[in-house]
Amino acid sequence: MGAVGAMSYLVAERPRSLVDLGTAMAHPVAAMIGMSAFAGAAARETERVAAELRLEDEDTEVASFGEGQRHVLHLAAAALAEAEAAFAQHTDLDPPVRESVAARLATIRELAVRLAARADSLPA
Repeated sequence: MGAVGAMSYLVAERPRSLVDLGTAMAHPVAAMIGMSAFAGAAARETERVAAELRLEDEDTEVASFGEGQRHVLHLAAAALAEAEAAFAQHTDLDPPVRESVAARLATIRELAVRLAARADSLPA
C-alpha cells in the first residue's frame, strides 16, 4: 500500500505537496478498507450458506434413511407373509418341526411389528 501511495506521489504533476501525498495514500487505503469489509462479509455469508446446506443435507439423509428402512420392512413383511402362507400349506410336518417353525415365525412377526412401529416414528 505504501508503494502504491509513493508511486502515485512520484507521478503527480508538479508542484507536489503534502496534500498530494495524503491524496495518493487515501485511495489505496480506502480500497483496502473496502476490500477488507467485503472479504469479511463474504466469509460470513459463505459460512451461513454452508451451515444451511449442511442442515439440508442432514435432513435429507435422515428422511432417506427412514424411507429406506420402511421399504426394507415392507419387503421383509411380504417375505414373512409368503413364509407363513407356505407354512400353512405344509400340514404334513412332524409336530416338533411344526412347533419350532410356528414359534420362529411368531418371533419374527413380533420383531417385524416392533420394527414397523419404530419406523413409523422416523421422519418421512
